[in-house]
Amino acid sequence: MKTAPGLAALLLWSCSGAALAQVSVVASTVSDYRLRGVSLSDGNPAAQLSVAYDHPQGWYAGLFASSATLRTAGDTAQLMGYAGYARLLAPGLSWEAGVSKSAFRNAALYDYVETFVGLAGENLSGRLSYAPDYFGRGSHTVYGEANGNLALAEHLRLTGHLGLQHARPPQWAVLATPAWRFDVRVGFAFDVAAWKLQLAWTATQKKHPLYLYDEGGAQRTVIVGAAYEF
Repeated sequence: MKTAPGLAALLLWSCSGAALAQVSVVASTVSDYRLRGVSLSDGNPAAQLSVAYDHPQGWYAGLFASSATLRTAGDTAQLMGYAGYARLLAPGLSWEAGVSKSAFRNAALYDYVETFVGLAGENLSGRLSYAPDYFGRGSHTVYGEANGNLALAEHLRLTGHLGLQHARPPQWAVLATPAWRFDVRVGFAFDVAAWKLQLAWTATQKKHPLYLYDEGGAQRTVIVGAAYEF
């Protein structure tokens, strides 16, 4: 699991002493596209592309695109843009704040905006995100997550993720109740030159009526991924 883009660049810059902007482009494929434990590809493989820009003064921005499968739209694509600011608190420790917007081709009803704040160290990071209209369902959600990685060998890392989301139902949903939902992922990441290979086991709780985009994919599964950074 990678550190958040802005924090990773800021930590790298603080260690090297350089003051250069950085642009990265990563093309990848995964056996199942999971967002917070939920499959957005109906349990099927997905192709993805991300472009990130990090400025040495802490500002960062990027775009992420992925194929997806949604309940009412069928096969579609997700495009997420994000921007934020990260700053050092101490050597090896940074904070960040930012905003993201997710949009779906031919399925604008699922579009949503999310704001976030976070902390990151060299091997552990955390983030708290808030969405006033998660996946366009009128539900207020707060999502907390912790991500970590541990070097096992020169090119091999153990990675982990733990997330917990709380959703308040929309005002019109008279019978709906607030929902808590957790997800967990444990795996290995292997880096070979510009290639990054991942193998991970992920699990989440059962479906809930508020999560109408959760149409396919098992509650627990193994995910394989490969990425190439240009």
